[in-house]
Amino acid sequence: MTDAAREDEARALARLEETGAAIVAGVERQVPGWARAQVERLLDAWGHAPADGRVRAEAQSAEAGAAAARRIVAERTRTRFSGLGDLRKIGVLTARAAGFLTLGGRRLQTIRWAEQLGFWRPEEEAGVPQLLYEFSPGTFR
Repeated sequence: MTDAAREDEARALARLEETGAAIVAGVERQVPGWARAQVERLLDAWGHAPADGRVRAEAQSAEAGAAAARRIVAERTRTRFSGLGDLRKIGVLTARAAGFLTLGGRRLQTIRWAEQLGFWRPEEEAGVPQLLYEFSPGTFR
């Protein structure tokens, strides 16, 4: 290996380490706030959460977000992911996430998850589309 090749490799490894540190810092900074924002969004959409329940949910979401960030950082610093199996071991829903992930510079799947997840299981009546309505769709225009 030439001196130039060694220098290139050293620079690449330094950039890789720098990128890894930036990912860790970003996760530590962003995940707790993201978790809290998701809970607040759901509580706002629900619209009738009691005040004490809302405060408790927001506090627990901040704790859960911080715990998730710690877990991600711990996994990131001790594990080198080499495939989807490694991600499954830590609880990543790889069937949904694979189209958005890369490992070793390669996208894990070319098709991205394009279906919005429902609130109910398909077999539950609440999640089944109702084809007949008692009013016209244009009634409320």
